[in-house]
Amino acid sequence: MPGINHRLYVGNSGLSDASFAPLTRQPTLEVLHIGGTRISDASIIPLAAHGKLTMLSAWQTPLTDASLKALAACKN
Repeated sequence: MPGINHRLYVGNSGLSDASFAPLTRQPTLEVLHIGGTRISDASIIPLAAHGKLTMLSAWQTPLTDASLKALAACKN
């Protein structure tokens, strides 16, 4: 997705892992707000691996400690 903004706000959108999958490969994403979505570890762990994510707002999501561990390992 060329030209995507470095910030993405998708809270309360009903977005799921299937629809979020293309964004897990976006190397410029730095700020992500996913509160109130169905985005899970399956999306956040690969996203954390690219190392650009600096802020994640995730309330009322199915994320687990596995995502927190992956995010903690980020350089940013």
